[in-house]
Amino acid sequence: MQKALLLLSFSIVFFSAKAQYTRGEVSNDSSIINSAKAFQKKDFLLTVGLGYPGANSNTKLVFYTKAEYAMHKLFGVGVNYAYESLYFPYGGIVGVNTLLLRGNIHPLTTKKFDLYIGGGIGFHLIKYPTLSNKQNALVGAFDCTIGARYFLAKRIALYSEIGLAKTIIQSGLTYKF
Repeated sequence: MQKALLLLSFSIVFFSAKAQYTRGEVSNDSSIINSAKAFQKKDFLLTVGLGYPGANSNTKLVFYTKAEYAMHKLFGVGVNYAYESLYFPYGGIVGVNTLLLRGNIHPLTTKKFDLYIGGGIGFHLIKYPTLSNKQNALVGAFDCTIGARYFLAKRIALYSEIGLAKTIIQSGLTYKF
């Protein structure tokens, strides 16, 4: 199932970019392809989504919320928050909150499509059950993903990301202010 979702995500990214490039929606005025329409300087994007479990079979879904501000037509900075609850048969439910500072590079942007590559660094706050003798823990965290947004309307987009993060695949909705 995960391989099928991964293949579907890659296919959507590849065919959307190819279709928009062949229709002439992408300008090639330099070595970097960018027409800066779906992602422009000073845009603010708010994203919510779900991640599908990767290596950890104790996780069902991961909830993501993200904010990104376009510092430049090719670069944005933001914050990612993720929450997951892990179930252990003899240890109860462990809650993991993750907060990352993140940067994204946007090498391919058209009127409706935005391809980005990004990474973040931050921490996991692990909350153990109250009956556990373990204390809460703060652990370093990072992610590195490639993602795409497809705008259904001027301000609303579907997004999908794959890579090294809390989950291998995540997708959801983005709203652009």
